Amino acid sequence: MLTDWASASTEVARFVADNEPAHPRHQAAD
Repeated sequence: MLTDWASASTEVARFVADNEPAHPRHQAAD
């Protein structure tokens, strides 16, 4: 159970890092 949660949070963190508005690509799309 704990390992599943750790895996999920890692995936979420990766997703968030990929979609941060700080990235110029995403800023331009705004």
